[in-house]
Amino acid sequence: MSLVTSLGINYCNDWVRNCMVVYEGDAYYIESFHSRNNPIVVLRNIVTREVVEVGHEWLTGFSVLAYPELGYRKSQGTARHYGRRQTAYRGLRQQVLVAERTPATVLYEQANSRYGSAAESMDSPSMWLRQVMIPEYDGPEVLDEVLSGNQLCYVPNNHICIEPLPNSPNHGVYYKEKLVGTIDRDRTLDIAAPNIRKAVEEVL
Repeated sequence: MSLVTSLGINYCNDWVRNCMVVYEGDAYYIESFHSRNNPIVVLRNIVTREVVEVGHEWLTGFSVLAYPELGYRKSQGTARHYGRRQTAYRGLRQQVLVAERTPATVLYEQANSRYGSAAESMDSPSMWLRQVMIPEYDGPEVLDEVLSGNQLCYVPNNHICIEPLPNSPNHGVYYKEKLVGTIDRDRTLDIAAPNIRKAVEEVL
């Protein structure tokens, strides 16, 4: 039994349509539900816009609408923090996402805009949505690039972001959007909270 057969096509079109899902390793929207000889689910790839039709049996339950824990994401060298608004809808859809650019990303994009290169600093919204559903985090080797000034930010997981601080030789350590300490080029941490310090040390 699927959600379509147990709850009906009308319910799914009202409450499940437009959700983002992962199908065969890529990110899609649920575009619609149709009933022909057999109910089908129409999926549209978030990035390529390719349309795929799958049998209703694929939507086995609300667990198919599960999504990774929100927080930091990185795309084309810049970072954002994602949350969501409270809603009665199932799953995750673009309209309920709340995105906040990190402080260094804001300064970087403002600088690029000032010099007429804004298009190079901001990538496609669809690429960010793909990162929301299929996060790709930095390995420890990226931190050296960030501390040496060759990359803007280090995002090892959804909770932590390390990026430059204005008018400081050190980089800021952000934990769930809060500036909790600093790190210097020798990877020396200055973080007061022991639990947060331990979490950061694990990704250095």
